[in-house]
Amino acid sequence: MLGNLISQRQGIEKAETSNIIVQGIVERDGTFNINNNKAYLRVIYPEYLRNKRIKIRNFNRYYKLFPGDEISFKGFLSGFNEHVKKYYENQGIVGKITIRNDTPVHILKCGNTLLSNKILMVFDIYRKQVFSLLPERYNKMLMSFIFGERAELPRKTVDMFKNSGISHLLALSGLHMAVIIGTLFFLMKLINLNRKYITILTILIIIFYLTFVNFRVSALRAGIMLSVVMLSYNVKRLVSPTNLLFAVAFVLILLSPEQLTTPGFLLSFSATFAIIISNDIINISKNNYFQRNIIYPFIISLLISIFTLPILFYFFKNVSLITPVANIIFIPMTAFLITLGIVTMILYIFSPVLGGYFISVIYFIEKFYLDLLGYFSRVNFMVTTDKKLGIVLLIVPSVVLFYFVIKNKKPKKDILANI
Repeated sequence: MLGNLISQRQGIEKAETSNIIVQGIVERDGTFNINNNKAYLRVIYPEYLRNKRIKIRNFNRYYKLFPGDEISFKGFLSGFNEHVKKYYENQGIVGKITIRNDTPVHILKCGNTLLSNKILMVFDIYRKQVFSLLPERYNKMLMSFIFGERAELPRKTVDMFKNSGISHLLALSGLHMAVIIGTLFFLMKLINLNRKYITILTILIIIFYLTFVNFRVSALRAGIMLSVVMLSYNVKRLVSPTNLLFAVAFVLILLSPEQLTTPGFLLSFSATFAIIISNDIINISKNNYFQRNIIYPFIISLLISIFTLPILFYFFKNVSLITPVANIIFIPMTAFLITLGIVTMILYIFSPVLGGYFISVIYFIEKFYLDLLGYFSRVNFMVTTDKKLGIVLLIVPSVVLFYFVIKNKKPKKDILANI
């Protein structure tokens, strides 16, 4: 025996003081990364944990975790602290366990033989090779922008984003997805591809990207909406953005009901809804440069803040008052960096020298970005409160929503007219 098996009656709390044998199938915890040592394990054995998930951390340098691996090992199973316990419970994750340096791991089935893992691994190696010339801090920030890998960012950088009220730029969202797909869509139009081929290729790229980032909710929402809009454009049928947003939310809740209580899901859909209704609420002349590029983005940023403020207060208990201003400055810069990153990855295939030139441009822009972010983070306008204020503040977006419903009775404009 590798260890003592605890009985079903003892439960997970007793596992903190007992060595147990665990057998299960490895699942990813985020972006596909062959150097990542974290994953989730869907348990097959012991019986009392069957079909439950455990967060697993691997310190065994002789073995990497790949999705689809079926492994067996012994270790200490423990619960989470009170601050994160509810968050993990909502995802069906009941505990955490560690594979130590000297822990023997029995590989019952190798997930690395799967074709999907091999394709994802090749792409993971390639993207790291492309941006290997960037200093680590800048590299990790760019990877966070493009793939949502914020876990490896230096704590100082994360705090700067947080103090400036733009932490959402480090997590995958509709903005990131739209910029990435929009860049690829433009490049395909530039080489004069047929519209139908562009649609098919774009949807395939969306599926690949979603697979690479492990179908995160915000990216999945944006991916589905973009795919439907592109298909509707090809069949020339009007799509209501509001109806589409709520339809996607309904499907995701059906597939995973626990998402309804997670801040990521609520923030993603509330921010997107604020952007959608902005066109119906705000009447600004698109011919006026100042209104189009300064006033309009500010009001959209303000609307997003209004709709996300109650959620931020309820879950995180603090927000930054300079967020609307910071968004106007940093969202375009972030979008530009993402665009440069995607173009660099494509150019590097044909000309590493030209790709290297673009990497130099990315470096100087990121340096300026971080310097400017440093000034904003020092102007700390963080407001801290309790959950009660978050519930009270729901009145504000409710009033805006009521105004939208009243005004939305007029005929809708064709959203495909300007594509």
